[in-house]
Amino acid sequence: MKQRILLSIVTIFASITALYGQMDSWMLNQWLNQMNMDTYQQQQKIFQDFQNLVKEEAKRQDANATAVCVLLPGGGDTFFAHIQTVYISHSRIEIIDRDEDGYETRVPSSSYSVINGQILTQALFKPGHSVIIRRKDNGKALTTTRIPRKGTDAYKSFLRNAQIASQHYNNTSNGTYSNGGSTTTTSTKQCSLCKGKGWIAGSSTSTYGNTSSYWCEECSSEVNASHSHDRCPSCGGKGYISR
Repeated sequence: MKQRILLSIVTIFASITALYGQMDSWMLNQWLNQMNMDTYQQQQKIFQDFQNLVKEEAKRQDANATAVCVLLPGGGDTFFAHIQTVYISHSRIEIIDRDEDGYETRVPSSSYSVINGQILTQALFKPGHSVIIRRKDNGKALTTTRIPRKGTDAYKSFLRNAQIASQHYNNTSNGTYSNGGSTTTTSTKQCSLCKGKGWIAGSSTSTYGNTSSYWCEECSSEVNASHSHDRCPSCGGKGYISR
């Protein structure tokens, strides 16, 4: 009889111990789940705060977006445009050629090249015209550069400054500009834009509706009928630049 009672007590104690063990395990799991949830929520908050900072920075940069346009002489009373954008990609801007009568023509992407994030047009702009760099999304003009009429003192000064800018462009390997200064060296180096050829690929050949294509041996590719080899604006067709 005593043994039965003792066995019952041991069984009940074991059951209670197991029950407490299960409760402790359940409470531990609940606590771990809560910890995981708290950690997840903290990570989500940090990520959301970071996203908000990124958005705010993007808004700030977008509001401060601008462009710098430097005109380089292209010969025959025409000018190239060298354009560098700040806080806005080149794909989000358009280049406008405005004539003296105010008529505007958008410069097609086939008429300029994007090199190291900077735009270099072919010789398009004439005296009396204005070069406008405009945003595509809202039409805001980021910069406007007017070329004075030919024959005026203003044009002579403008042309002289463009020639100085061209010299600085040729003397720098990254296409940036410096203020003043001169070079005393007479050595030359291969033009990095045209790779020594003296020309760059363009599309200035008149086609009169001809939409055919042909193989260009010098470019080693299939090109449109309007394909042309235009004088390199960086070296002026020499294939090399002084340094």
